[in-house]
This record gives sequence, C-alpha cells and structure tokens, in this order.
Amino acid sequence: MDWYYANERDEQVQVSEDQLRQLAQSGGIQPDTFIWNESMDDWKAARLVKPEWFLGAGSTGTVATRGASTPGSDIIPTAPLGRPPSLPQPPPPTDGMALASLICGITGLVFMGCYGAGTPISIAAVICGHLCRQRLIREGNSSSAAMAMAGLITGYIGVGLIVLALIGILVFIAFFSAAASAAGAAEAVVP
Repeated sequence: MDWYYANERDEQVQVSEDQLRQLAQSGGIQPDTFIWNESMDDWKAARLVKPEWFLGAGSTGTVATRGASTPGSDIIPTAPLGRPPSLPQPPPPTDGMALASLICGITGLVFMGCYGAGTPISIAAVICGHLCRQRLIREGNSSSAAMAMAGLITGYIGVGLIVLALIGILVFIAFFSAAASAAGAAEAVVP
C-alpha cells in the first residue's frame, strides 16, 4: 500500500510502508509529521496512525513538524494518484472591524465610570459592529460574526448605561429643584 507524507515544504511524498517505517526509525519522519493513505479520510500525525513506530522515541521538542527527507534518499516527491485530501488549513484571519468593535465596546464599559468618558468609545463600538456585520452578511462570511455581535452588545450596554445615568441626573435635579422651590415658597408664606 502506498503512503504519503508531507515534507518540510508541504510536498506530498509517495513511499511504501517499509520506506515510511525506515524514515520513522531514522528520524526522517517525526511523530507530528502528517501521513495519509487511501484507507484514511484525512491526513493525521504519524504518532496517531502508527504509534508503535515512535514508542522508543522521546519528545523532539518541536511542535507540528511536517517531516523531513533524509539526506541522500532516493525518494522522489510525486503527485498522488488518488488525490489525497489537502493538509489541514489554518483558521481564517480575524476581521479587523469586528475586533475594533469588541475592543471599543469593552473599553467603553471600563471608562464609563469616568464621568461618561466611555460614551464616544461605546458609540464607536456600535458603529464598527454594525458596519462589520453588514459587510459579513453581504459577503456571506461568518468567521468573525460572533466577535462583531459581542462588540455591538457591549457598545449598546455602554450607551444604555450613559442614558440611564443622564435620566438619573435629570430626575435628581428636578427633584431637588422642586424641593428647593417648595421650601422657598414655604418661607415666603411664613410671616
């Protein structure tokens, strides 16, 4: 049965099982090197597929090594016949506008106690969140939708808190001005 492994340049190298075992024993293939054959659904680390080949090997200290070809080896990279599945892809990048919305929303809440200094920051979070969500919906992309929504929520909470604070201040002023005018009217009546 033919096997494929991913070398350090992410090339798919075709070898027999005996050659693959020899590469594993000589250190040409590390435990974290991705390997595949036609009976497998996807690429997997060699230590998961053939753990017996790596029982005596200690930790190499490297993470996600793709493998290495041994010097002087007569193994030639070839295109696989059955087109094995592609190697695992990295996650999509985070959308900058969604990240800005989240950071502004959290920062706005933190600075809300500084006499409402967080208000413009919270408003920026709401604007960035709406713009980002509209663009993500238009493009059919949902990679950063949750982050944009979190920015929107924290932004709206910050705006809501400042609105409640302003209402509380207006009620406080109205109550004490009414109390002061009632006290002034009571003094005017007393001879």
